Amino acid sequence: MEKRIRVCFCTDGIYPQMMGGMQKHSRLLCESLAGFSDIELFVIHPHGEGKVFSDNRISEIYIPGIDQRKNYLFETYKYSKRVHDKLKSINPDVIYSQGLSVWYNASDFTKKLIINPHGLEPYQALGFKNKLLAVPFRILFEYLFKKASVIISLGGRLTEILKNVVSYP
Repeated sequence: MEKRIRVCFCTDGIYPQMMGGMQKHSRLLCESLAGFSDIELFVIHPHGEGKVFSDNRISEIYIPGIDQRKNYLFETYKYSKRVHDKLKSINPDVIYSQGLSVWYNASDFTKKLIINPHGLEPYQALGFKNKLLAVPFRILFEYLFKKASVIISLGGRLTEILKNVVSYP
């Protein structure tokens, strides 16, 4: 029997438990990946109220989510620490990170890390106040882009933004 590729999909939300484009994309991509016989798929998510996926080829791993009442960046960092701990125990061949899910000690996974930053809102902010609020997110994404082996663009204007931000070897 051939060795299956261990893929771990990391996200802070899956549709319909959480609404949004990234969450819907997460669901559809996981369901598609599960159809490949040479992939062993793990999904780390914050939805503990039972199984999110009906497909038994998807191994779901629940971790506590982000506390929406607290500072988003600090909570995202703490969430990514919980993701990190699970990734260390799973030891996947490939890690697919939606948004900021794999941030804490991202350098531990550089050779296997794929990042999909999605809309890149921090690079599209309008007005001085919004541009100022976006600075910490830009710094964080630029750090993550340096740690990833692959960065995924959803196309269009996002590809041009990434080309301007990411340095190629």
